Amino acid sequence: MKRKILVLALFTVLACTGGAALASGSKAFTPPVGSALRQAILAPLRAYLRENLQVEAVFIVRWLKVKDGWAWIETQPRSKDGKNAYEPLFALLEKKEACWRIVDLPPMEGDSPPIDGAYFRKLMEAHPGLPPEIFPWEK
Repeated sequence: MKRKILVLALFTVLACTGGAALASGSKAFTPPVGSALRQAILAPLRAYLRENLQVEAVFIVRWLKVKDGWAWIETQPRSKDGKNAYEPLFALLEKKEACWRIVDLPPMEGDSPPIDGAYFRKLMEAHPGLPPEIFPWEK
């Protein structure tokens, strides 16, 4: 019984911290599929879809970069059975108090401003210290 409680507590800490030591460094990086850090970053997106749209989803990750407690992710959510695809979900996340939290969800409707360099610059102005390396800048 004690072992189960310890394993559950450890999982909870890892899910929330998401590999804190890996989240900072000199280069932006993409956490490997299945890693604790990647799961911790995806957790608030899953919760957002569940709470706001009553959707249980898995994510096809098109872009994910992490640096210094910040992450930018671009996903294509799908139903768990793979039969339904949902609108793309992009997000800026920040690690606060050992948990990843959504800071910005850009609108993705047809008449919304584009998610481009100008959008990323506005985010960087609004959040000093946000590393530009996490964004997929145009070439």
